[in-house]
Amino acid sequence: MSSTTWKRRGKDDPVLKDARNTDIVIPIIGRTGAGKSTFINTLLEERVVNVGDGSLCCTAVLKPVIIPGPPGTSGRLVFVDTPGFDQTGLDDSEISRRISVWLAASYSDSMKLGGVIYLRDITDKRRPGTTLKAINVFINLCYGHDNQKSVVLATTKWQTIDTAVGQRREEKLDTHWWKEMLNAGAQKFRFHNDKESAWDIVNAIIDRYKKSSLDPKSH
Repeated sequence: MSSTTWKRRGKDDPVLKDARNTDIVIPIIGRTGAGKSTFINTLLEERVVNVGDGSLCCTAVLKPVIIPGPPGTSGRLVFVDTPGFDQTGLDDSEISRRISVWLAASYSDSMKLGGVIYLRDITDKRRPGTTLKAINVFINLCYGHDNQKSVVLATTKWQTIDTAVGQRREEKLDTHWWKEMLNAGAQKFRFHNDKESAWDIVNAIIDRYKKSSLDPKSH
């Protein structure tokens, strides 16, 4: 598939037919096997999206998952399960453009992007440089400017790694790869494969979203 095609909406990406002005949209992005689908299933305590085996991507198209917003919010939460950045053979930035085009097609100017959850497998030894560039492309496409405060950086699969090894890798992310984003306001969490840690991540985005809604200059 040519990159020109991917700059348009993916032909199989279903436009959200009942999009509402009050929806709070939260895309979940990351490499194949990072746990994006698992995160959504754990959050909702049911299997609503298929989970891959870590090497093959089960999410070939963008899949919105809609739930009522928690107390204190005026609309629904729309989580968007996305294809892995490294699965298509294309530049990661093209995946970012595909997601942003889908959002525009579904919501037009009424879209309220609550924030972006980036999941990183703590056992993954590969450098995250190109993926982080893709995140920045996505943020700029959606907001029209750099807005790292809308990003949550979350590590996954802590149950599969020695804690000391994981902590060293996390420190490397904090002090090198994620340093600029964290300094610019991105938040960092660990997803422990349970509902509580999943909602901690989502609530952090909702809290930031509420603050930015009250103070547009911060968004």
